[in-house]
Amino acid sequence: MNHQRKRRCGIVVLAMTLSGVLAGPVSAQTTPVAATPRAPIPYAQLQSGSGPRSVATKIAATPVAAPKVSVQPPLDPMRLEAFVDGWMADAMTREHVPGATVSIVQNGQVILKKGYGLAGLSPRRTVDPDQTLFRIGSISKTFTWILLMKEVEARRIRLDRPINLYLPEKVRLPSQSRDVMVRHLLNHSAGFEDLALGQLFERDPLRVRPLDLYLRQERPDQVRSAGAIASYSNYGAALAGEAVAFVSGKTFERRVEDEITIPLGMNRTTFREPRAERRGLPGAMPALLRNSLATGYGWRDAGYSPNHYEYIGQVAPAGSASSTAGDMSRYMLMLLGNGSWNGATVFGPQAAKAFRTPLLRTPPGINGWAHGFMIFDLPGGYRGFGHLGDTVAFHSNMTVIPALELGVFISTNGEAGGSLAERLPREVVRRFYAASTTFPRPGSAALVEAADRFDGNYMSTRRAYSGLEGFVGRLGGGQRCKGHLWRTADP
Repeated sequence: MNHQRKRRCGIVVLAMTLSGVLAGPVSAQTTPVAATPRAPIPYAQLQSGSGPRSVATKIAATPVAAPKVSVQPPLDPMRLEAFVDGWMADAMTREHVPGATVSIVQNGQVILKKGYGLAGLSPRRTVDPDQTLFRIGSISKTFTWILLMKEVEARRIRLDRPINLYLPEKVRLPSQSRDVMVRHLLNHSAGFEDLALGQLFERDPLRVRPLDLYLRQERPDQVRSAGAIASYSNYGAALAGEAVAFVSGKTFERRVEDEITIPLGMNRTTFREPRAERRGLPGAMPALLRNSLATGYGWRDAGYSPNHYEYIGQVAPAGSASSTAGDMSRYMLMLLGNGSWNGATVFGPQAAKAFRTPLLRTPPGINGWAHGFMIFDLPGGYRGFGHLGDTVAFHSNMTVIPALELGVFISTNGEAGGSLAERLPREVVRRFYAASTTFPRPGSAALVEAADRFDGNYMSTRRAYSGLEGFVGRLGGGQRCKGHLWRTADP
């Protein structure tokens, strides 16, 4: 949910200018792979390699094209496992991450599925990739965008119509925000400020509210015209979730189950949370899943300290999902299969094309939004689609690379796991599919000469503009940029 990424000053300026191992691994392979080596293979010797059925949901008359097999050599499962094992061990130890769950798919098969480290310290529980549930944060939004595009395919929702047409009256945006179209939610360009203080994550389950009440009580100001620039918005994703619930007459959670998780056999994926049942709220997490939840940890005073459970149910479409590596492998296979997998069809060809097509063209080096899916520029010139997911204690990444018919999912249960989760898909592609890069890369003499023009303090467009949260944000001073270096400005 919170994607804080350090960037070199030049990238910050360009973006603003252009926008306006604790324990050993537990393995569970679902497809035959080569035997694991008795000892880790040194990196220098590594060379790149030469679920239940369900009734399909009928959503389009046009048949979905079969996924293509990558023209690149497929990954060798043994070499991939050796590489990921070594990379994860190094990164988890260095960055103080207690546990992680990983799945990698290619050419219609699961080629790696593993748990690393611990899901809980007291009592001690190892990570099981098929059983242990991790919070996947904003990867939840991809489920929301799928449901929304299904409505577009069915012509019950249109991208170029105001979102207010698809919302209950009490949730509709006020008159000054009536220019917000459905497509603006998909590329985060509705113009909303981004509020989080005191309402995005809750410790007390009694503070969890129905989605429609949250949307009325926590409505942000629209601080710029819709469509002007893209600036990440959890509120916009929540609005989309309310819309798909309203037009169908079902709760958002029920639609996810009926149309995505149950057809795909994702029996350990849920947007529901472990709390008592309450009138007016969607049903709580089933008891069967609660004992399998990973615990989130922070590294404090040279040791791990458990975090409180983060309740996000009041804004569920933006980030409340929990899942396993096994379930997410099915999800990635469906995405790579153009919406179909194992006899189930989740969405049709229009949505499949949309999830690989940017809504707005962006300059080189600036990623965009493919109808809600993040676009990632990867080593070797490959392009990935997916989403990052961040809560306070959990950090996740799901990236599918259609050109390689490859998908990588990772989730961690440590506050410091964000960098690790972000890097793994990139490192897999770099190791096995990208040519070696010479460092240091050549710089730009013209940019160095013009560096002084960009000196100053910069604030993200993704922030609160009003109220106490906006005031505190301005006191923070944003980011100080000087020449080719940057640092966080002192308050």
